[in-house]
Amino acid sequence: MKVRELYSPPQDPEERDRLLDTSMKMLIVRHPLERLLSAYRDKMLREDLFQKLQVSIRKSFPDPNASNDEKHPTFLQFLMHIKRDMKRFWKTGGQSRLNNHWQPVWWACGPCQVKYEVIAHVESLSLDQEYIIRKAGIQDVVFNAHTHASNFDSYNGTSQATQAYFSQIPKKLLEEVSDLYRPDFDLFGYSPSQYIKLGRP
Repeated sequence: MKVRELYSPPQDPEERDRLLDTSMKMLIVRHPLERLLSAYRDKMLREDLFQKLQVSIRKSFPDPNASNDEKHPTFLQFLMHIKRDMKRFWKTGGQSRLNNHWQPVWWACGPCQVKYEVIAHVESLSLDQEYIIRKAGIQDVVFNAHTHASNFDSYNGTSQATQAYFSQIPKKLLEEVSDLYRPDFDLFGYSPSQYIKLGRP
């Protein structure tokens, strides 16, 4: 069960403000391109989720390397969809809706407006979570903390999936998508260069 299913955010603005003033505020961030890969693997490779969007992406962004009987968009098609939606997002000053799985973290979580006590990175979460648990004083409550992994394709490790997926993408597209997520890279200390190097010419 997910935390947001147990504890829904209060609807009353005063109650929200009171909670913000009295609670430990933490933000967990991830490399923007890894986050997009995770969203692709978890949302685009499943039969039961996002079917309409999957069909729309396949129709809108043809991929000559995709097989005709493929039901799911390729990672290339997904990134082309992301590029289009993010350009629209920037053009409208954030007024066009983005799915929260690929919405920029700086926009969704307001790190310049909310004073977070902790900003943790998914890449070091096994270490960061120990600090968070101690800081929150919940070490007697939390047991068996673990990180999430996608089960919807044949890759076992993130680095293996990273190599396989990003090597299929033109460097130019990776550069363009990275530029559209530039604030997340800059605010949270990430660089796109290692991923762009994996791309094809």
